[in-house]
Amino acid sequence: MKKNTGCSKMVKIISMWFLFISTLIVGQDFSIKSLQTYANIGSSQSTQAKFPLISNSGQAANSFTIEFDIEADYQPSLNIHFKFCDKNWQPYDNIFLDNPLKNTEYSLYFERLPLSIEGASYHYKGKFPNDNVTFPFSGKWIYYITASNNENEIYEEGRFIVVNSVMPIKTGFQRSRMENGISREVELGRVLNLRVDFNLPDSLYPGRLLNVEVIKNHEIYDPIIINRDRYDSDRYFEWDGDRDFTFVAKDIKPGKNYRLLDIRSINKYPAPAANAQFEGIETSRFTFPNKERDNFGGSILKDYRDDYAEYIDVKFRLRLPDYFKKDVFVVGSFTGWDLFEGYKMNGKGGLYTNTIELKRGVYDYQYVTAYFDGENFTDIDWIELEGNKWTTVSEYRIFVYYKNSDYGEYDEIIGYSKIRSGIK
Repeated sequence: MKKNTGCSKMVKIISMWFLFISTLIVGQDFSIKSLQTYANIGSSQSTQAKFPLISNSGQAANSFTIEFDIEADYQPSLNIHFKFCDKNWQPYDNIFLDNPLKNTEYSLYFERLPLSIEGASYHYKGKFPNDNVTFPFSGKWIYYITASNNENEIYEEGRFIVVNSVMPIKTGFQRSRMENGISREVELGRVLNLRVDFNLPDSLYPGRLLNVEVIKNHEIYDPIIINRDRYDSDRYFEWDGDRDFTFVAKDIKPGKNYRLLDIRSINKYPAPAANAQFEGIETSRFTFPNKERDNFGGSILKDYRDDYAEYIDVKFRLRLPDYFKKDVFVVGSFTGWDLFEGYKMNGKGGLYTNTIELKRGVYDYQYVTAYFDGENFTDIDWIELEGNKWTTVSEYRIFVYYKNSDYGEYDEIIGYSKIRSGIK
């Protein structure tokens, strides 16, 4: 009997087509978890808490690490694409700043996690710069984790800063009280006065100097900006008409050391769910003294090769007076120190709760108040529930920005320094 080869070929083609479509659909069915970006300083697990900044001038680490987990039944095909940004984190659309031959890490390699781990299946860990990726410009950078066949299909993103060949700057803090306005509480009136002095090199033009930016710990979404075009008693700059510049901010509230979440112990915090604080329900710390030393806003997660580097549901509980009206959000290293609707505390009868899935580890966090209308956050207050102490030990990174005229212009970091508060 003669075989119907034409029909057989058609069946094979249709089968292959449905297999291709199924692969595309399944290929999107995964999630990225516990994304970390940190400078490589030291060799212990604590390096995970380091601010993501690198430098070729010896002022910081010369490389950083990106790592994350994947929850999926298969290994996805992913790339990491790097983009240079302006001082406002907006990527440049400029081929001269795109670094096209060295801007992508292709076909990421994943390690299989121990089978005992719940909540994730694979892990990626990469060190940058490397043979495939370089960062030739001093300033802000964003990376995008994308589909390997489409860089516009973005699953997650992260931020870091590159500081190259910087000029020296002098910085200093002084404890003071608010000059403008009357605080209803003694706590609210405490401020730090920051002074930044530098001498602009002869090779640079004073008219192209932009501003000074100050980032506290890991709070990159809430920087302190001292602009050249702002003149008031709180923030201003001085210029001698030649090369000497001074930038001043007199309204920096020191806040409080962060709360600490340590869920590494499987005995105190058994899977699959546990309360954030073993001792009980949390309250406002507004008048409490600083006690715990934090990780300057970072997190330290269990080694991904550990059999207990699992995910558990952590329930945050906060007790506030019944008359409290503002919305409350839990913010920390697990949110990138930004506010999100999904991290809003649900209040009922003065008890605010929210349950968040987290990998076992140590996290810095705090509670932030704001009004949220479903789209926008207003009246954001970082100290209303936490307090404001001069003794708070924090790291502040100071950056001086300059409008470089090369390659069609870009925002360049030409000065950098790090200073700690709370240390007499």
